[in-house]
Amino acid sequence: MERRRLIQAATVGVGLTAMENNERLRQLLSLDRDDDSRSVEEWERTCEDMRHWLCTRPVGKVREAIGIELDALLRERQRASPALREDLLRIQAALAALYANALGRLSEHEACLRWWRTARQAADASRDQRLAIGIRATEAGNTLYGQRSPNSVLELTRTAHGLSKGVPSWGLVYVLCAQARAAAVLQRHDEALAALRQAEDLVGGAELPALSVMPSYWNDGRPTEWTASLVYAGAGDESRSEQARTPVLSHKDYQYRAAARLHRALCTVVKGGVVEGLVAATEIIDGVVPGHRTNTVTHTALLVLQAVPQKHRESPAAVELRVTLGMDV
Repeated sequence: MERRRLIQAATVGVGLTAMENNERLRQLLSLDRDDDSRSVEEWERTCEDMRHWLCTRPVGKVREAIGIELDALLRERQRASPALREDLLRIQAALAALYANALGRLSEHEACLRWWRTARQAADASRDQRLAIGIRATEAGNTLYGQRSPNSVLELTRTAHGLSKGVPSWGLVYVLCAQARAAAVLQRHDEALAALRQAEDLVGGAELPALSVMPSYWNDGRPTEWTASLVYAGAGDESRSEQARTPVLSHKDYQYRAAARLHRALCTVVKGGVVEGLVAATEIIDGVVPGHRTNTVTHTALLVLQAVPQKHRESPAAVELRVTLGMDV
């Protein structure tokens, strides 16, 4: 009788999204209240699934899905043995990082920073050093797009670099890539190139150890190519930017494909083709479907605007790009 009443209440779904409502119904209809218990390996597969969805599906839906998994993880940790609870901290760090990533894509900046802090704390508590460095590195790289100033991002990379003690890892690659991109945005091109080359040397050297959870989040993200595309574009080096950008254009993450195309527009503006670059950026933004027009994409378009010389910032092409981005004119 009680379950019937709860199911009837759930079907009303007041204040719930369709995904949340369906998940509540699934839980209530479960014959075994503990049937959601998963092994660590199953949780690791869940993290990989969420990461794949984040790259390929509209981010609003994925945020809901990750939130449901975080809720399930909390219940799992509450009934797990002490030893398993510690192991599940790695899963918590990974899911929290994915959730922070999703919030950042949705421009929910304050919540995004809070979830990055949660991911950091879980990684530290797990006592997995590589994971702790990897989380800090991806936090630095992701928060460059509107959540933090470039100087704050550089400070984060210095902290993460110190934690790594220079030991080669995918986390250190991402630290150096975040440093390079932040320096490029600040137009400190020599510093950006030096950090990029260090990252490329790491990737081209001995095989880097995989992280303990969600390894594809780091080792198939093409971090050096994505970084080189921006660094060389900001320096006006069209041929090297194009060479780096080519593999990024086939990346499975739709936001990186769009942002990489905007790097080309940025390079065009830097080289003096202001109107051509602005028109190209406007066409790229126009062509991105709304569900894929993430904060990373729109913020990259802002970098194109910022590269425009002051005397051209009220030109029709600049105004058109601002209108397309929904900015006040």
